[in-house]
Amino acid sequence: MSLERTSEWPGFTPEGYAIYEKAVQQIRTALAKGHSYDQACATLHNLATGVRDFIRDDFLKILLAEEHLGNGIAIDDLALTLGLPYERIKAAMVGLIREINRAAILDFPPMASTMTH
Repeated sequence: MSLERTSEWPGFTPEGYAIYEKAVQQIRTALAKGHSYDQACATLHNLATGVRDFIRDDFLKILLAEEHLGNGIAIDDLALTLGLPYERIKAAMVGLIREINRAAILDFPPMASTMTH
């Protein structure tokens, strides 16, 4: 889902940011209580389906960045901890890498060399 403004999602306005942060904290709390990732995401009751789906998918990428890339936890261990199929974790990791690459290209566009060969 795109984060464009829709009737469901106010975008990254202060209101949209507050919605996102509250949902993420709710998921983190449920995970800390031992819920699986899907069970934790199911606690997001008052959100439109598209917004809930975006937050669910985006936060999984955040967890991968924190736990796999940041703390070195293996993807298969994360899958077990979160109660998710390995393939879903792997697909989220591919999505995360694509987003990182896209951001890198936007922030650091290729430069033409001024050197001759």
